[in-house]
Amino acid sequence: VGRTLRLEFLEPAIVHWSSNNWLSTLDSKADATGMGTYICDLPTENLTGGSVIVFAVNWTQQNKWAGINYRVDVEKS
Repeated sequence: VGRTLRLEFLEPAIVHWSSNNWLSTLDSKADATGMGTYICDLPTENLTGGSVIVFAVNWTQQNKWAGINYRVDVEKS
């Protein structure tokens, strides 16, 4: 709770994600760090304990989905 979820990748990506079980979705672009990696910060700091973030990754250079949905449970610290 109260933290941003940072995802780090080795190539450009778009993160397709939801915090309400896919009822609504957002797309967030991973930005180049200048050090050969890409980061995507999902604005999750306002979610409450018990929330669930689900996301899928699209590799933009390949125009290919990673083929898996990921899940992160938000817990109180």
